[in-house]
Amino acid sequence: MISKFINMIKLAVTTGIESSDNSSQFPIQQVEYMGKTADCLILFPYGQFARLPKDQLLVLLSIAAEEENRVAIGTGDPADRPEIEKGEVVYFHPETKTFLKFKNNGELEIDSKGELNITVVGDCNITPTGDANITPGGIVNLGSGGANIIRDSDDLSILIPAGSSAGTYSVTFNSSGDNKST
Repeated sequence: MISKFINMIKLAVTTGIESSDNSSQFPIQQVEYMGKTADCLILFPYGQFARLPKDQLLVLLSIAAEEENRVAIGTGDPADRPEIEKGEVVYFHPETKTFLKFKNNGELEIDSKGELNITVVGDCNITPTGDANITPGGIVNLGSGGANIIRDSDDLSILIPAGSSAGTYSVTFNSSGDNKST
């Protein structure tokens, strides 16, 4: 009986070959372990899913000590993980190094290493209890199809098409007073 349980837990790696696609009920991938190659069900916590690339480390389990009943849990390389403090939670992409980190102080940190696209179907309300700051490295587009927004200290060109004052004039927009809010 003990010999059945000895090989219930093994290490394996993905081969990069998928035996199922996104429409399949279960994510099946080919794995290599102990000199063998076989299909395996890859387990993920509820609400999570990934299509594992080649050479990802797995913990392979044989359900009911049956060699043909293989399931695996992906572990990844610990060197790829972002730094976190004890108690913090992070979801990350090992290849691109992007992450979503739930910090101990209640902050949510997103590092996209590229474009960040957020799509909301329906209304979207952003309600900060403190200041809201946008620090762009480029242009900030606030919506589309509407009029441009003038910010404090923007340089503008004003065109007067006709009359004695006709011409293009450069001006700097300068508001007075404190920050505005509604």
